[in-house]
Amino acid sequence: MLRDCDHGIGEAGMLVGLGWSYEEVLPYYMKSERARLQNADYRYHNTNGYQGVEDVYQSPLVEAFIQAGLEIGLPNWDYSTPTSSFGVSTVQATIRNGHRDSAARSFLWPIQNRPNLDIVTSAFVTKVLIDEQTRETYGVQYEKLGKTYKVLAKREVILSAGPKEHLEEFGIPVLQDSSVGQNLHDHLTFPGLSFLINQDIDLNRDRAVANIDRYIRNSTGPWTSLGGVEGLGYIKTSHIPPNTIQTSLDHIPNVVASKSISWLKLRSGNPYDRPLLYGNYFSDPNNEDIKTFIAAIRVVQRISATAAFQKYGSRLNSRPMAGCKHLVFDSDQYWECALNLLL
Repeated sequence: MLRDCDHGIGEAGMLVGLGWSYEEVLPYYMKSERARLQNADYRYHNTNGYQGVEDVYQSPLVEAFIQAGLEIGLPNWDYSTPTSSFGVSTVQATIRNGHRDSAARSFLWPIQNRPNLDIVTSAFVTKVLIDEQTRETYGVQYEKLGKTYKVLAKREVILSAGPKEHLEEFGIPVLQDSSVGQNLHDHLTFPGLSFLINQDIDLNRDRAVANIDRYIRNSTGPWTSLGGVEGLGYIKTSHIPPNTIQTSLDHIPNVVASKSISWLKLRSGNPYDRPLLYGNYFSDPNNEDIKTFIAAIRVVQRISATAAFQKYGSRLNSRPMAGCKHLVFDSDQYWECALNLLL
């Protein structure tokens, strides 16, 4: 949801006044969007922008998911609007006519032949060019196919770098300190919550060839879905009021506002060495992320128990994970073990 922008401001304390609130970001989302959605609030969508946003393929199970949400008190709503923070919905995806509509396809391809635009691929920036007197950046140096090039900037260079102490560890001169890379709050996802049903649906091996043919000929059918994800929900758990959980149709809980802090560091002073990413998942001192996940799992189980899903015989797959067989299945201790195994 766009309200994540507001959360980012409060959490990092760095973006205040820089135009990143929901109200300030919304016009740019709308300007970029070419929406073709059936159940959308078009006060918050645009139909003549650059990037396609469309409904994905919907099997009968997503209808059950929406109905199940209504049964437990979650409204069916457009999650791109500020009218409510919680509810269930079908997925809005960046696709156009059944095909992935990436940022490159949407924004770069249509203008790639403009005379004032050069797109350089397979290039690796090795140095930012900075005037030592004025401390103004005036370009970058990059390498491509063994040769070194320089590009000069008339207006600006977009850069993320820092912090000072870490850069100096590798002998990198620092002109401006920054805490970039020190406060990453990842969206943790748990893929280990599986439910069995007693009816056949479109996403199966028997119909695979027909579905592929349908996609190739008409750009329709199950192959237009996002890996089988058709619906999602935002819920508030009883454990931590500020947190929200995103739950997809295939029941993959996602902690949107993780309390665990990740960070990114350099491996060395060589720009070609890949950086080091420290996820630090479930490192928050009060174990809040684990507790939030378990609360989300209990909500998913309530969804599975609704009449909408029981007509499909929905039931939790009771086969325990190999590393957690010593614990009572479906206990909080079991799920904590499973979470630590899969994340």
